[in-house]
Amino acid sequence: MPPVCHRGAIAAPQEVVAEGQALPRALELAARIAEYPQASLRSDRQAARASFGLALDEGLLLERRLAAATLQAPEMAMAMLRLDDAAPPEPPEPP
Repeated sequence: MPPVCHRGAIAAPQEVVAEGQALPRALELAARIAEYPQASLRSDRQAARASFGLALDEGLLLERRLAAATLQAPEMAMAMLRLDDAAPPEPPEPP
């Protein structure tokens, strides 16, 4: 079985679910995340990986720069139009 976290890394749970409910909850959250524009997901992933080891202010500037570049993607324009026409989606609530 692989380790829960890499040596030196600190992880904190976002929520705790009842025994046997971790996989269904993970799949529920994954389905919601899959609805996000792919350009934003790729940008977030790139920022998370590239900012490892940077000071907080440097990491935030990098994330901002990468996110700004995604605004040029056509799928982001469509997502922004959808959000402009509707109420923002409700954040996932713990069970």
